[in-house]
Amino acid sequence: MWFSYLHCANLANISQAVQGSNAAPSDPGFVPLTADRLNTESAGHPRVTASTIYATAGWSVDWCTTPLLGLGVSYEISHNKQHALQQWVVWANVSLSY
Repeated sequence: MWFSYLHCANLANISQAVQGSNAAPSDPGFVPLTADRLNTESAGHPRVTASTIYATAGWSVDWCTTPLLGLGVSYEISHNKQHALQQWVVWANVSLSY
């Protein structure tokens, strides 16, 4: 695999320090990360444009504490369907005011 020659302190624990009595172990052979070991094209992506449509509705009751119940939806439309996902979201909210 491409990362088999990269080494890190894989035995380190998040509670360990850089130095001192609780220092993380050092790797036996340090391999520096250089540009020739990276694939700079792996993160390349064409430009994407998307639009999002939102809709929300709420209902309020006039009690001594005024509850507000709401429901909303949104839909994201990709202008280039080959390079971006279309996605939708539904949410609900409740609020009280006094």
